[in-house]
Amino acid sequence: MKLKEKYNTWSFKKKIFAAVIAVILILLILMCIVDIGILLINGSFVIGTDGDWISFWGSAIGSLLGIIGAVGVSYWSTRKQLIESKKNDFENQIKLADLSRLSEALTILKNAMMV
Repeated sequence: MKLKEKYNTWSFKKKIFAAVIAVILILLILMCIVDIGILLINGSFVIGTDGDWISFWGSAIGSLLGIIGAVGVSYWSTRKQLIESKKNDFENQIKLADLSRLSEALTILKNAMMV
């Protein structure tokens, strides 16, 4: 593995980690804003039952994990397809070069037979 590829891999991992931390922070900030809004409107922090809140946060966290999973799978499959495409392009270039040489050889052979 080349140094540049290793650097890009670490850079990608750091970006993913930073994105996860940013999403967690955004969720915490939103939770605080909702709590402050509830306190200002209702006069207390209690709205709904514990089961309601567990259901709400379970749905929110489950949705977030589903989105992260879908993005990860799409990234993985796109990367795999790109690697396969580059491999096929390289093989096709080799075949085209071979056909080009074969055509030149046949032309030379044809010219030699006519003489």
